[in-house]
Amino acid sequence: MAPILSIPYDIFIIFGEYVDDEDDFLALRMTCKEFNEKFREFHLKSIYASRRLFYAPQSFENLLKISKHPSGINKLVRDLTICWATPYYKLNSGRDHLVLEIIGSAHTHNEEFDDIRDLIFDIAKLAVKGMKDIQKFQKSGKEAEILSSALKNLPNLRSIQIHRDRRQWESFSRSEINLFFPGLEMTPGKRLPKIPKAIGYGGHTYVLRGMELVAGPLHMERPAKSFWQLPLSSILLSEITYLEMVSCSPMDSNCHAASGSGVHMEFFDMSPDQLASFKVALGNLKSLKLEIGTLRDAYEGRPERMADLNAKFCDWLEAVGSNLEELSLRRGFCSDSIRHAHTFPTKSGLPKLKRLSLKLVAMYRLNLQQFLDKSKTELRELRIEYCTLEHDDHPTTRWYTVLQYLNENCERLQKLFLDPFFEDDVDLDENSISDDIETPSFKLPLLHAKTTGDSIFRSCFWNISFPPPDSIPYTAFKPIGEILRRPLTAEGFWDLASDRKWRFHEFIESKT
Repeated sequence: MAPILSIPYDIFIIFGEYVDDEDDFLALRMTCKEFNEKFREFHLKSIYASRRLFYAPQSFENLLKISKHPSGINKLVRDLTICWATPYYKLNSGRDHLVLEIIGSAHTHNEEFDDIRDLIFDIAKLAVKGMKDIQKFQKSGKEAEILSSALKNLPNLRSIQIHRDRRQWESFSRSEINLFFPGLEMTPGKRLPKIPKAIGYGGHTYVLRGMELVAGPLHMERPAKSFWQLPLSSILLSEITYLEMVSCSPMDSNCHAASGSGVHMEFFDMSPDQLASFKVALGNLKSLKLEIGTLRDAYEGRPERMADLNAKFCDWLEAVGSNLEELSLRRGFCSDSIRHAHTFPTKSGLPKLKRLSLKLVAMYRLNLQQFLDKSKTELRELRIEYCTLEHDDHPTTRWYTVLQYLNENCERLQKLFLDPFFEDDVDLDENSISDDIETPSFKLPLLHAKTTGDSIFRSCFWNISFPPPDSIPYTAFKPIGEILRRPLTAEGFWDLASDRKWRFHEFIESKT
């Protein structure tokens, strides 16, 4: 049998890319001198290639330290995730409650229980000081200064993801636990004691879950929009120009967006000089994922203000989008999202756009088509979900016209998901549609198509179905491209596409 060190280096590369735990790499490097040399680079990449920034002064200072480290580890950082969560908890008044929870979940008071109790006390003690430090850090206003100083010394940074979701919990790695809770002394190989059930405080903040220490959502004293302005302001201050991906969205793409979350439209109300700075800083972006947030009723009776902000958003998007290949746009739900239609840029548009995803966006059909005109020869993937179109005609005609446009203009489209939604002066809520909207006389089906060929409109059968909670047990595969080329009315098209099942009441009555 050949010795393990005779394995080709390509195998070590594959193995190094497969292992993603820094402790596992450390164990490999401690095996022998040869392994230490072969896995050193992989080990460093596992630690530094993707970094997370939590809202705590230690996290900001640690990133700054990495960016200025003389060893060159700053050159390994490629992805930065900004988690709008805090590693500390207001537990100074909750220790007894937590211990009572532990007692209630323990069968007997043994050594394991003592370890968990002591751990909770240690965490609570460190958290009290940590929360005070965070409050001081907030008041100092130095976040952008520190973050921009770090960014300018990360020459290979390519993506920044900004995560803010009040229901999302972040699990810490061992090195992160040591950074935020140094008193726990999480040495290599040491694990947190296993907790029988999730242990929390006040029913809201989970401290321990399984064998994980988790971070809870950060409640800011300043406006929620600052969570987006901090990284963007830091990017401008750092004067970096090499980012390829910026994402501002919930961590779970399926979770429901809150009305005040996301990038507020007021953010795009900027001076020409600021716009020019963004054009330079984000001019190399290839992927942009945005959640647009609007405070409920913020523009009630002020449609001209919303129109002005829409125009400024279009200017901003065109300024940073000359090289953009992927755009994901989602509106944080509120009544204004429906009352005020969103417009897309149509001057230069996004000429290199290949993938477009829209969710919870109210749109003008003509504006959408003019926007797609600028990238129709490049567009490969399109997803439209829970979006509405203007009310100048019947919903069946609106969405049929959109499909006709795609068939005639986007000939290289290889993937499409279309939820042809509509609403009748009611609030739109994707999590409670059946409760908020009276059952209409019709329901348009979901259309899903995917091909490895040139176009979904050529020799491709589409999946046609009705989503829950509709009681229409129907799924079919139809040659939609061929049907679209027939001389049909809108109703005639939907009849053929869904075997008349879109006539909701007619179908239900036939079953009773």
